Amino acid sequence: MGGTYTGLGVDSAGNFNPTIAGVGTSVLTYTYTDANNCTSSDIDTIEVFALPTPNAGVDQTICFGDMATLVATGGASYMWSNSVGNDTNTVMPSATTTYGVMVTDGNGCSASDSVTVNVDALPVVNFTAPNSVCEGAAPVVLSTATPAGGTYSGTGVSFGIFNPNVGAGAYTLTYSY
Repeated sequence: MGGTYTGLGVDSAGNFNPTIAGVGTSVLTYTYTDANNCTSSDIDTIEVFALPTPNAGVDQTICFGDMATLVATGGASYMWSNSVGNDTNTVMPSATTTYGVMVTDGNGCSASDSVTVNVDALPVVNFTAPNSVCEGAAPVVLSTATPAGGTYSGTGVSFGIFNPNVGAGAYTLTYSY
C-alpha cells in the first residue's frame, strides 16, 4: 500500500518542512501499511536549528579614494560578496557599492545581510599660486583658490598668507578643500 509521515512540521504532501516545524526538536512518525493490511510504525526525531542573525553593519559614506572597513557579526564564519572570508572586510570602491555577507554558524546554518558603501565624488579644486615673489617682498595673501573655504599650507604659509621671507627657493603651496 504505502507509507505516510506524520508529526510537527509535516506538510499536506507528507514532506518535512522546517519552516512549519519551527526551531526545536520535532517527533516524526512513519507508518507503513503492507498489502496484507498489516501496519507498522517507527518514530524518529529531527532537530531544527535557528538561523544565525547576520549583521553586515551600518551603511557608510566615504570620499572617492578612501577606504571603508566593514565588520560583520552573528556567526562562526563569513564570506563576503567580494570573496573575502573574514568578518572584517576593507574595501575601496570607486562608486557606490553594496556588499553582501553570508554568515554561517556553528551548526552549519547560513543567512545573509548586506551593507552599502556610498562614494562621494571629490570636489573640483582650482588653485594658482604666485609664479614668483622676491625675497623680502610683502607677504602674499592667498585667495585665488576655488571653492572658497579651504585651507592653504606649505613652507612659509600661515593663516592663508605666504611670507617670502622664508628664504630664496622653490616652495610647494597646497590648497585643501
